[in-house]
Amino acid sequence: MVFGPLADRFGKRQILNFAMFFFTFAAALTVSMAIGGSVAFFLSWRGIFAAYSALAALVTVLFFTVGRKIPSDKNPDSEFLAPYARLLGNAPSLILYLIVLLEGIFIVGSFSYLGAFIENLYQYNYLTIGFIMTAFGIMAVIGGRMALFILIFLAGVLIKCETGSGPAPQQVKVK
Repeated sequence: MVFGPLADRFGKRQILNFAMFFFTFAAALTVSMAIGGSVAFFLSWRGIFAAYSALAALVTVLFFTVGRKIPSDKNPDSEFLAPYARLLGNAPSLILYLIVLLEGIFIVGSFSYLGAFIENLYQYNYLTIGFIMTAFGIMAVIGGRMALFILIFLAGVLIKCETGSGPAPQQVKVK
């Protein structure tokens, strides 16, 4: 839905490179808390920014040197922003995207201050905080994947409570 119109407009090879870049970016975000905590533990908090700057510079150089050598075909009749305007013009889609945006703001906002909160409250070192934050991120992904099953289970429990169907409760024998 996202990369199809872009591939028509800019070419499949460029969009494939773009998608791989964002996949790499997402994978880096997945382990960034553990890496950042390790670098801060062994160097300092300034070392995190130096290491990330060096890695970003390396990726940028590779992206602009190797990426430009890959041939690409473009579709001149492609629309760039019109499909997105049509999608957001639909009220249910707009509401869904606004909910996802707010969820992202609240998760990222809490993530920004959670490390400092853990350090102030428990006096953990940066390495431990990095691993705690990584575990939080992994569990958030797992929880998001399990949310549908939990919702179905809770709906079943609610229906059973409302209708009163199901096995009768066991009688407790009093001696």
